[in-house]
Amino acid sequence: MYGKSEHNLDTKGRLCIPARLTEELGDKFYITINATADADPGGEMRPHLTIFPAAAWAQFQEKIAQCQDDDEAAAEAAMIFAYASECTPDSSGRVPLTAEQREYAGITKAVVVNGNNRTADIWDADSWQAHQKVTLRPIRVRRTLSRGL
Repeated sequence: MYGKSEHNLDTKGRLCIPARLTEELGDKFYITINATADADPGGEMRPHLTIFPAAAWAQFQEKIAQCQDDDEAAAEAAMIFAYASECTPDSSGRVPLTAEQREYAGITKAVVVNGNNRTADIWDADSWQAHQKVTLRPIRVRRTLSRGL
Protein backbone atom coordinates (compact mmCIF):
# COMPACT_ATOMS: atom_id res chain seq x y z
CA MET A 1 0.00 0.00 0.00
CA TYR A 2 1.27 3.44 -0.80
CA GLY A 3 0.33 7.11 -0.91
CA LYS A 4 -0.85 9.64 1.65
CA SER A 5 -4.16 11.42 2.05
CA GLU A 6 -5.69 13.80 4.55
CA HIS A 7 -9.17 13.34 5.99
CA ASN A 8 -11.42 14.49 8.79
CA LEU A 9 -13.38 12.18 11.07
CA ASP A 10 -17.11 12.78 11.03
CA THR A 11 -19.03 13.67 14.20
CA LYS A 12 -19.45 9.96 15.02
CA GLY A 13 -15.70 9.28 14.88
CA ARG A 14 -15.85 7.54 11.51
CA LEU A 15 -13.12 7.67 8.90
CA CYS A 16 -13.76 7.43 5.18
CA ILE A 17 -11.18 4.93 3.90
CA PRO A 18 -9.41 6.29 0.81
CA ALA A 19 -10.65 4.65 -2.39
CA ARG A 20 -7.11 3.74 -3.42
CA LEU A 21 -6.83 1.53 -0.33
CA THR A 22 -10.24 -0.12 -0.32
CA GLU A 23 -9.37 -2.60 -3.07
CA GLU A 24 -6.20 -3.73 -1.29
CA LEU A 25 -7.88 -3.89 2.12
CA GLY A 26 -10.86 -5.92 0.95
CA ASP A 27 -14.34 -6.12 2.47
CA LYS A 28 -13.08 -6.81 6.00
CA PHE A 29 -9.93 -5.54 7.70
CA TYR A 30 -8.57 -4.78 11.16
CA ILE A 31 -7.48 -1.58 12.89
CA THR A 32 -5.33 -1.54 16.01
CA ILE A 33 -2.83 0.57 17.91
CA ASN A 34 0.80 1.01 16.90
CA ALA A 35 3.74 3.34 17.49
CA THR A 36 6.64 4.41 15.30
CA ALA A 37 9.91 5.95 16.42
CA ASP A 38 11.21 9.04 14.70
CA ALA A 39 14.30 8.29 12.60
CA ASP A 40 16.73 10.15 14.86
CA PRO A 41 18.68 7.99 17.33
CA GLY A 42 16.54 7.77 20.44
CA GLY A 43 13.69 9.28 18.42
CA GLU A 44 10.34 9.97 20.01
CA MET A 45 7.77 7.17 19.85
CA ARG A 46 4.66 8.43 18.10
CA PRO A 47 1.38 6.55 18.61
CA HIS A 48 -0.90 5.95 15.65
CA LEU A 49 -3.22 3.25 14.30
CA THR A 50 -2.49 0.56 11.73
CA ILE A 51 -4.92 -1.01 9.26
CA PHE A 52 -4.30 -4.67 8.42
CA PRO A 53 -5.93 -6.46 5.49
CA ALA A 54 -7.44 -9.75 6.72
CA ALA A 55 -4.56 -11.87 5.33
CA ALA A 56 -1.89 -9.68 6.95
CA TRP A 57 -3.83 -9.76 10.24
CA ALA A 58 -3.89 -13.57 10.15
CA GLN A 59 -0.13 -13.63 9.55
CA PHE A 60 0.38 -11.19 12.42
CA GLN A 61 -1.72 -13.39 14.73
CA GLU A 62 0.38 -16.42 13.80
CA LYS A 63 3.62 -14.60 14.57
CA ILE A 64 2.27 -13.43 17.93
CA ALA A 65 1.07 -16.96 18.78
CA GLN A 66 4.66 -18.15 18.42
CA CYS A 67 5.76 -15.65 21.11
CA GLN A 68 3.28 -16.66 23.81
CA ASP A 69 6.05 -18.18 25.97
CA ASP A 70 7.54 -14.70 26.33
CA ASP A 71 5.58 -12.99 29.13
CA GLU A 72 6.50 -9.46 28.04
CA ALA A 73 5.55 -10.12 24.40
CA ALA A 74 2.29 -11.77 25.50
CA ALA A 75 1.37 -8.76 27.65
CA GLU A 76 2.11 -6.34 24.80
CA ALA A 77 0.16 -8.50 22.35
CA ALA A 78 -2.81 -8.52 24.72
CA MET A 79 -2.97 -4.72 24.50
CA ILE A 80 -2.74 -4.76 20.71
CA PHE A 81 -5.59 -7.27 20.49
CA ALA A 82 -7.65 -5.46 23.13
CA TYR A 83 -7.55 -2.26 21.06
CA ALA A 84 -8.20 -4.04 17.75
CA SER A 85 -11.44 -3.79 15.85
CA GLU A 86 -12.74 -5.74 12.88
CA CYS A 87 -14.01 -3.30 10.26
CA THR A 88 -16.38 -3.52 7.33
CA PRO A 89 -16.91 -0.18 5.58
CA ASP A 90 -20.47 1.12 5.35
CA SER A 91 -22.03 2.06 2.00
CA SER A 92 -20.13 5.37 2.09
CA GLY A 93 -16.78 3.69 2.76
CA ARG A 94 -16.63 4.80 6.41
CA VAL A 95 -15.40 2.80 9.39
CA PRO A 96 -15.64 3.79 13.04
CA LEU A 97 -12.50 4.38 15.06
CA THR A 98 -13.21 3.43 18.65
CA ALA A 99 -12.91 6.06 21.36
CA GLU A 100 -9.99 4.08 22.83
CA GLN A 101 -8.19 4.00 19.48
CA ARG A 102 -8.68 7.73 18.97
CA GLU A 103 -7.49 8.52 22.49
CA TYR A 104 -4.38 6.33 22.18
CA ALA A 105 -3.37 7.91 18.85
CA GLY A 106 -4.31 11.46 19.91
CA ILE A 107 -6.82 11.69 17.06
CA THR A 108 -9.52 14.33 17.40
CA LYS A 109 -10.57 15.24 13.86
CA ALA A 110 -7.85 15.73 11.22
CA VAL A 111 -6.01 12.56 10.21
CA VAL A 112 -3.46 11.41 7.67
CA VAL A 113 -3.80 7.95 6.14
CA ASN A 114 -0.62 6.63 4.58
CA GLY A 115 0.31 3.38 2.93
CA ASN A 116 3.03 1.39 4.64
CA ASN A 117 3.80 -1.53 2.31
CA ARG A 118 1.49 -4.38 3.45
CA THR A 119 -0.52 -2.20 5.84
CA ALA A 120 -1.71 1.40 6.13
CA ASP A 121 -1.41 3.81 9.04
CA ILE A 122 -3.81 6.37 10.50
CA TRP A 123 -2.12 9.32 12.20
CA ASP A 124 -3.33 12.42 13.96
CA ALA A 125 -2.45 15.11 11.41
CA ASP A 126 -0.24 17.12 13.82
CA SER A 127 1.63 14.01 14.96
CA TRP A 128 2.20 12.99 11.33
CA GLN A 129 3.61 16.44 10.52
CA ALA A 130 6.02 16.26 13.47
CA HIS A 131 7.12 12.72 12.52
CA GLN A 132 7.54 13.68 8.87
CA LYS A 133 9.61 16.75 9.77
CA VAL A 134 12.17 14.58 11.58
CA THR A 135 12.07 11.54 9.29
CA LEU A 136 11.75 12.94 5.76
CA ARG A 137 15.33 13.94 5.02
CA PRO A 138 17.10 13.27 1.72
CA ILE A 139 19.86 11.15 3.24
CA ARG A 140 17.31 8.90 4.93
CA VAL A 141 15.25 8.59 1.77
CA ARG A 142 18.39 7.67 -0.19
CA ARG A 143 19.47 5.12 2.42
CA THR A 144 16.03 3.46 2.41
CA LEU A 145 15.90 3.31 -1.38
CA SER A 146 19.42 1.88 -1.50
CA ARG A 147 18.41 -0.97 0.80
CA GLY A 148 15.57 -1.92 -1.53
CA LEU A 149 17.44 -1.65 -4.83
